[in-house]
Amino acid sequence: MKSLAPILALVASSAAIMMSSVYGATGSTNAGDTRSFWRYVDKSGDIKRPSDQLIRQQWVHLGSWAIPDVKGASGPGIHDVYTERWVLKAFNDTHQWPDGAVLVKQVHAINNGARTPGPVVYWESQTGVWFVMVKDDKNRFPKDTRWGEGWGWALFKADKPDTNVTTTWKGTGLNNCFGCHVPAKNTDWTYLEGYPVLDLTAEQKKNASER
Repeated sequence: MKSLAPILALVASSAAIMMSSVYGATGSTNAGDTRSFWRYVDKSGDIKRPSDQLIRQQWVHLGSWAIPDVKGASGPGIHDVYTERWVLKAFNDTHQWPDGAVLVKQVHAINNGARTPGPVVYWESQTGVWFVMVKDDKNRFPKDTRWGEGWGWALFKADKPDTNVTTTWKGTGLNNCFGCHVPAKNTDWTYLEGYPVLDLTAEQKKNASER
């Protein structure tokens, strides 16, 4: 009988190749892997927007915000927020955003009209803008004004959906990331209370309730 050793070696080699293609050359998952940071960031610090098809089909929906078009509203619309599955797991394991985490917010216009559920029904229309945040624990771009407080900040508009128009996260109008997020400074600049899939600590819940 021929030895099974060569066959077993071939099977093991094939399995290793398959695992490498799924998890990366080190065999690790994306969580905690520095390479995950560069998936949506180039070497100059510019942030790329993940496609809508990708985030809707493969990412996790963290939650939505509904802001009516009333006086004083700076961002009326339906705001859907997504992240990658490994990011959600890492957050729920450690109660903090891991390095390389990407958060994407789609801001949709609101349609309304009479439908079966009621005389006035609201639903999302076309996407107007996208906001993207990338967690950076290593302060990789200390002189880049698009990066600050442990995050990279990006804005994409419907007329140029693949161009990051943010030049500074302390800008004006839609680019005033600092002004919008400073109330959430104590929860790592993110409004954690809007994302029911997150496992929050008692302190995080307390900080969120005190906004």
